[in-house]
Amino acid sequence: MEKSKTNVILILVTVAVFIVIVLTDIFIVPHILYTKSFDDLVGDTSGGINKIVLFSGSTGKQAEITDKAEIDSVYGLFKDTNYRINWDQNSRDGFQFSIGIYKDDGTVLKGLTYHSKQLIVCDDVNYSIKIAINEEEINKYFPD
Repeated sequence: MEKSKTNVILILVTVAVFIVIVLTDIFIVPHILYTKSFDDLVGDTSGGINKIVLFSGSTGKQAEITDKAEIDSVYGLFKDTNYRINWDQNSRDGFQFSIGIYKDDGTVLKGLTYHSKQLIVCDDVNYSIKIAINEEEINKYFPD
């Protein structure tokens, strides 16, 4: 009788530990580790990107980028870092700039809002940025 109680307790503890590990992986790890790449946020770009539209939140100016080398340059600014879900999911007022990424067929692949060197919003989810985006490079696309 004593051995079967020990086995049941051992099984229950094992199951409880497993549940805690799974819940931690689902709810805690995405908020702590920078696990997402820019491609994870944007989605499948295998069909190609033919346009990026930048909109300045401070000046109201818009820049449409269609040159392949410039598209790669701008995309690379965001691709060279990792992202994690921010603990604070409250909506923000104002933004530095927004980024619209268009596929070769002209449809919008993704729209993102860049709030600061540490925060970007994608699909209404706030993400922290591991390495700050070079804002000066982005601002070059908005003529004075």
